[in-house]
Amino acid sequence: MARMKLFVIIAILLCADMAAGDRIAWLVDGGYGPVNNHAGFSMQTQGLYQGLLDKGYEPRNIYVLATDGRDNDLPAWTSPMDRPDYSSPFFPESREYDAIWYFEGYGGEQFTTWVDSPKGYFHSDTVVMDATYESFEAMTLQMQASGSPDDELFVALINHGGNEADVFQFGIWDYQQVSADDWKSAGALMDGTILADYMDRIPYDKRVIAVATCHAAVAWNQLGNDRTVMLANCGADELGWLSNPVLDQSTLIPPFALNPAGGFGISLIEGLEESETWADAFDYAYEHDMFGPIAGPYWVGGQYGWVTEHPELIDPSGLAATWVIPEPATMLILAVGAMAVKMRKTGY
Repeated sequence: MARMKLFVIIAILLCADMAAGDRIAWLVDGGYGPVNNHAGFSMQTQGLYQGLLDKGYEPRNIYVLATDGRDNDLPAWTSPMDRPDYSSPFFPESREYDAIWYFEGYGGEQFTTWVDSPKGYFHSDTVVMDATYESFEAMTLQMQASGSPDDELFVALINHGGNEADVFQFGIWDYQQVSADDWKSAGALMDGTILADYMDRIPYDKRVIAVATCHAAVAWNQLGNDRTVMLANCGADELGWLSNPVLDQSTLIPPFALNPAGGFGISLIEGLEESETWADAFDYAYEHDMFGPIAGPYWVGGQYGWVTEHPELIDPSGLAATWVIPEPATMLILAVGAMAVKMRKTGY
């Protein structure tokens, strides 16, 4: 009798888990063209992708728009190229390289150049496209067709952002024609109202939007509602900051001999591992953000000097405090195990 009840409990838990919908993620590393795309942006995307897998997200339920799309034939983090100027005059590698790379020379000098960011870590079941208008259109239509109004949705917007009269702007990828049959990679800005139209296609019961850009909190004006939680790395009128990795010229390959990438997005990745709820994850990122009010201010020099960003949790419905993010499979196993122990002790 006890064994039969255990089977019934397992069936109920499984049905409840399925009825709750899937957990869907949409990671968007816009790029804003190779001249503006810091290597740290790509590293945030890679870290979030792995962090979501560790939390039990299925690869088929993670969708990615990443700069110029899936990897080409170049090795990951290809050794810095010699050209000092990326976009003028045009050269064919502009279709291959997609990120700014920082490296230190043998004499300690620091330089920037362009490399190809790795995207081979994406699982074959994960849909990956470039971050162009055409791909926003195609991917959101695909997510609309496959999604459910019971789904939990996580969205990450990573790259450059702007604030134009309280309207969010987001840097994306583009291609510009340079001759009758040739194109070069470039950047474009997507208006927040257009981004909202794309995002509203994706069905969800509730969603978290993590914004790691400049002027991040202004995105709430176009993307917020009472079923949305926003984790913004900075205020509407603030610049957001990112520490790029610096590679030692003597190695030219990871692991990074000097500083790794840092900032709110990197701290949020660490927070996913350390936290139970989205509110906990935000608190962790707020506390450990190297540019934030607690760990900062941080010296960037130049015209900016010491800088501080002020991350914001925007959650008018109070969803984040009770929104648990451990993997459903683990929760199910723990629940069934507890029931089994109780039945063994009590016979009920």
